[in-house]
Amino acid sequence: MGGVAIADVVLLNKTDLVEESSIAEIQTIIGCVNPTCQVISTVRSRVPLDRIFDLKCYHSDSAPPTLPANRDHLSLSSSEISSCSIRETDSTNVNIEKLENKLAKLIWRESDLAEQGSSFEHMEVLRAKGSILAHGGKQFHFQAVGKLYELTEFAPRNELSATHFVFIGKKIDKKALCDYLFN
Repeated sequence: MGGVAIADVVLLNKTDLVEESSIAEIQTIIGCVNPTCQVISTVRSRVPLDRIFDLKCYHSDSAPPTLPANRDHLSLSSSEISSCSIRETDSTNVNIEKLENKLAKLIWRESDLAEQGSSFEHMEVLRAKGSILAHGGKQFHFQAVGKLYELTEFAPRNELSATHFVFIGKKIDKKALCDYLFN
């Protein structure tokens, strides 16, 4: 499941050989492990190339105004991977400089995170995405894969009414992340 956790696109091949209910169940599991990826069903590995190449997934101009909500903490018994979704509706709580500093420490697993509590000792963020509504109405897009991250300001969109993150990784603790990022 580690590959699914960091994927932008997941191909489900040989879907002609299984029941529709099995495909739906697998798509649900994939969506819970990585709520930001696109799932494409294929037969004999046939897929239009424009659906898998040059997607600009790591490009701030293609940032979605909001991320999928209500998909929290799926932990599969056969996997250590889980995900959570975090929302902060009060933009006055979001100081972008402080938030970026905290996100960098989280992604880079800096040693002083241990001071935040034992939840951070074993937590490992593999992938994260976020739409941020900061103090003053400024809007940002956040993406992280492994130890790389990007925080980019983009033109305000009316659809963005809250800060929203999706974190995917090992031993993800939603409450600890909320407390750390927004308190």
